[in-house]
Amino acid sequence: MTIELTAPARPVAPVWLSGYRAARTRFPPRPAAAGWPSAAQAREQVRERLASAPPGSAGGLGLLLDWLEDQPGDTWQQRWLASGAETAGTSWRQLHARWRDSRAVRRTPGPGTGSALITAVCLDIVRPSLAWLVAGGCDHAALARAMAASRDTSGFTRLQSHCDQAAVSAAARGHTLRRAALILAAKGGVLAGIIIGDVLELLDTEADVHGAARSQGAACYRLLREIGIFGPAAPARLRELRTAGQRTPAEMIDRHQLTCQPIRDLLVDYLQERQPAIDYGSLRRP
Repeated sequence: MTIELTAPARPVAPVWLSGYRAARTRFPPRPAAAGWPSAAQAREQVRERLASAPPGSAGGLGLLLDWLEDQPGDTWQQRWLASGAETAGTSWRQLHARWRDSRAVRRTPGPGTGSALITAVCLDIVRPSLAWLVAGGCDHAALARAMAASRDTSGFTRLQSHCDQAAVSAAARGHTLRRAALILAAKGGVLAGIIIGDVLELLDTEADVHGAARSQGAACYRLLREIGIFGPAAPARLRELRTAGQRTPAEMIDRHQLTCQPIRDLLVDYLQERQPAIDYGSLRRP
């Protein structure tokens, strides 16, 4: 008797997953930079920048820079990566503590290593990876406060004011401010430079790191969009990004279930003619 073996049928991705993948293709995130000017600054330049930083920002930074200078690399970012902190995750402080013990360096009173790292991140001399940040490498609330006080005061003030005007919950407000800070920490720049792909990447990273989507993702996207940083053509809701890509002109017209075929065809032809000259957001407006 001959037994025929057949390959199992390949599972079909659910519609929402196909749409999410399509959104990530249409809206890619900014790539993580390998180098940037502030990461290559000399220690004296970093010290000069601290003179204009909020009070208390300098606490512990000197010892953190001592540790980083003891690592191989030509920039602060290269030394950060060479230190093993990214691999160590939330245990990275132990690496710093072991180095301090090996050098017989006494710990001085004041802000600890975590606060010093947040200062270094706000100065944009190091950019931890998004996954490292999401996993809790530093205190997210403290990072958001520091970013608002030093990196982009006007941008965070505007976002906070909009959250208040929109009457969103305290949870949505907090998640939005912290997520915005995480994106700036990993990508650099200010709030006005955040793009849709950055937000999608962050939400995807949260799901990967924590095993499930985190709360208030839709509110975060909506609030950032409403302050205008994504531009007028950005989809109004996160849910719209999870649909299976952009609809064709025919699909847009067929949503209205027109019974007159000539009228339906005329409208499809009209949209097809306009399609090359306008963005998708304008095309899909009724």
